[in-house]
Amino acid sequence: MQTRPGLVALASTGRWAKYAPILIVAVLLTSGLLGRRYVRDLVAHLGTAVSHNELALRALGWAWVGVPLVVLTVLLVLRRRIDRTIRGVVATAALCLAASSAMLTGGRRAPRAEVFFGAVYPDAQPLSYGWAAAGLTIFAMLAVSAITLIVAGKIAGRPMPAAVQQKVGHALGVALILLLAAGLLLALTGPLPS
Repeated sequence: MQTRPGLVALASTGRWAKYAPILIVAVLLTSGLLGRRYVRDLVAHLGTAVSHNELALRALGWAWVGVPLVVLTVLLVLRRRIDRTIRGVVATAALCLAASSAMLTGGRRAPRAEVFFGAVYPDAQPLSYGWAAAGLTIFAMLAVSAITLIVAGKIAGRPMPAAVQQKVGHALGVALILLLAAGLLLALTGPLPS
């Protein structure tokens, strides 16, 4: 039987890690399907907590997905310094937090946002805008990572030497941090759609 690197890596992270993807998908589905019932109350509570301040709501929306991105970026940059089990637990918690934001989508059959959110729409709009800016950052990070790894693999060959892997890792870490900063800037200063 041929050894598969993915299965070996998954087995070496511990018994609980096999269930981490199931937990993340369960949080995503639960938030997406049942969160529609509670999202208006949550938005109203958040709006009241920050005195309906647009900048604070934008920051909260970004933080809902952005903080897990920051945590995952730090784990990626410091992957050799942090124990594998700790990395797995922290990454799972961060991904569950990000997955819980699926309630902001309003479900598949949701009416227009103004109708769906009703009286809390003035708070939901900046919150959703910050959330969308962080979501856009995810796609930008995935694209930059994929392009970087494909190009580095073509130039350095497969498998990449350890020195090249380290250089690519540092360059990718800097690029991801810059993308996070750009996403936060967009979330806080970008014009809200009218």
